[in-house]
Amino acid sequence: VNRVILLSDGQANHGPSSPEELGELGASLIKEGISVSTIGLGSGYNEDLMARLASKSDGNHIYASTPEQLIAAFNNEFGDVLSVVAQEVYIKLNCAKGIRPLRVLGRDAIIEGQMVKLNMNQLYSKQEKFIILEVEVPAGKVEQRRQLATCEVSYANMKTKHSDSVSSSVDIGFSTDQKVVAQNVNQKTLVSCVSIKVSVDNSLAVKLRDQGKVEEAKLVLLNSQLELNKQLVNTKDEKQKAWIVSQEANIKNDLKNIEHGKDWSSQRKKMKEYNRANVYQQKASQGYVVREIEQSKK
Repeated sequence: VNRVILLSDGQANHGPSSPEELGELGASLIKEGISVSTIGLGSGYNEDLMARLASKSDGNHIYASTPEQLIAAFNNEFGDVLSVVAQEVYIKLNCAKGIRPLRVLGRDAIIEGQMVKLNMNQLYSKQEKFIILEVEVPAGKVEQRRQLATCEVSYANMKTKHSDSVSSSVDIGFSTDQKVVAQNVNQKTLVSCVSIKVSVDNSLAVKLRDQGKVEEAKLVLLNSQLELNKQLVNTKDEKQKAWIVSQEANIKNDLKNIEHGKDWSSQRKKMKEYNRANVYQQKASQGYVVREIEQSKK
């Protein structure tokens, strides 16, 4: 397992120095099976550069403002490296005729006609990762079923040292009965979709705040909060409820700091770290969520 851990307490002042250049560097490294995890120390580093490099190479991005957080970051990194079970993960989604792929939320993907392709560098033991693909589906007849897409995943099995692959497909049904529709919603998948969308909206809020558009940034976060409240009402699973409550606590804190925060630089780094970890379902995000849940209980 090839992993580079980059620590920085400042700006990129030699070699590639823009988010785009470092993103290209990360993309070239992932093709060689190398992940770069970036750890920003203090409040002086450029989180856009560090997060882009980590994202493009499928590594972690961590903001460490205390020695204890730095220790935890290294423990997470070594734990990750020792628990890799699959590398060179290649995912191919083939949408059925008439189904139009629109976008993959949060991750870079190649969309060519009905085909969607993307890579993940590695998967850890007991870790679940998912891809959120938004598609456009034409109207169908009541009680009709049709295939939505097929999915093929190939990967290097770290235990057998061989290349393995799995495939599956998904179909959909049509109904005008709202109760039938509600009963067939996959709640876990829906919450995952909301999770990714909240992070995407959070990134947009950061961008708007950087442009001085404070009210627009607040509106984006408030809309995310409304979406979370809607899911909280419909969710029965206690773990999912706890996660939603933690996200609402995050948004309330972000709203306060976007409008009145004196240390926007530090808050911005926390938001970038969490957004990246949540979108890529890295282990760092799990610790963040647990901490927020504990705080909300207090």
